[in-house]
Amino acid sequence: MRRENVVGEANSYRQNRPELPFSNDLTRDRTSHRGTWMPFAASQSVRCGEASFVRWTSMNPLLRYAWLLCVPSLAIAAAPELALNEHVRLTAKTSQGTIAVVSGAGLDRAYQWNDCSLSADMHPRASRWFGSLGIYDPAPSTLRLPLNRCNGVYRTVVQEGQIHFADPSAANAWLLRYSKVRPTIWSNDGLVVQWAASLPREQLSVDVWQVCIANQYPKQLPGADDAALQLARIKGNGPARRPCASVDAGVVLATQAAWQQHWESVDPSRVGR
Repeated sequence: MRRENVVGEANSYRQNRPELPFSNDLTRDRTSHRGTWMPFAASQSVRCGEASFVRWTSMNPLLRYAWLLCVPSLAIAAAPELALNEHVRLTAKTSQGTIAVVSGAGLDRAYQWNDCSLSADMHPRASRWFGSLGIYDPAPSTLRLPLNRCNGVYRTVVQEGQIHFADPSAANAWLLRYSKVRPTIWSNDGLVVQWAASLPREQLSVDVWQVCIANQYPKQLPGADDAALQLARIKGNGPARRPCASVDAGVVLATQAAWQQHWESVDPSRVGR
């Protein structure tokens, strides 16, 4: 099995693991990325399990060897599967309020809400985490100084990626369960935004997903609100969004199994409702 197709693989560092997109406060550590349950090791010059392809190919051979000792079975990471292209502004309006996600060059992301703006320190995932091979910022409170605080918030606990399903019924079931945690909106063609600002945690939590069905955008999703999502190019030309990546059936099945197992562990009474 290729490493990038492993879903929810264990990691010895809690906050090097991306947080689950929706875990409730009872299942989260205060200093973790929403759903990230492991202590952070960001001081490493080469992150175990989170090295990008570019970083790998330009890495000193000695560092490559040391990194492989850290994660001996890790293959070269695939390119991240993202929702947004470069230089795009995504504006989403939920009952929580309005949030804007601004993509810059490469993996740069900025988040704007209530006259506030924070930039994230995004990292590509080296292996699938609950189906996502996207990007994330674990924003560890123990290592990030609150120099750029806005309305009591300075941590960007954010992620972006694609979630793959075999058919519309599976995608609809995921959206229904996922949206029970906090206000969530999505479009008929599968662009999903969930966000919240938490003063007790001093963090902004934003998840941006592209739902993909059989490696394509969906055409219609129950509960969609196309008017609540707006996309605009701020530089250049071309489509604002990335196409769905092509994945095999193993990724789809493993993704569904990982989410189902998590939901059963969090709240067995609500699974499938």
